[in-house]
Amino acid sequence: MSTKHDRTGSHHCRRMAAVFSDYLDRDLREAICRKVDEHLKQCPDCRLYLDTLSRTITLYRGLGGIRVPKNVESRLFATIRLAAEKNKRKKRATR
Repeated sequence: MSTKHDRTGSHHCRRMAAVFSDYLDRDLREAICRKVDEHLKQCPDCRLYLDTLSRTITLYRGLGGIRVPKNVESRLFATIRLAAEKNKRKKRATR
């Protein structure tokens, strides 16, 4: 693993960020956890991102049983689906 960190948000940082949720949930293979740990030692931007994600999850879990209004939930999931489709199209276009 490279010791140089690209502050512009390298491809490697984006790959790391993609597994941070599973990393926090301790739902990754040990080898991947070690790679994430090594990256975090060298990357202040990813440490900040992971800390922010962790705090957001903690705050969300602390809300308890607050329900999101159905229309907001529907719009949120529609937005997520659109973003996923856009990402798929973008990936296909770069192949």
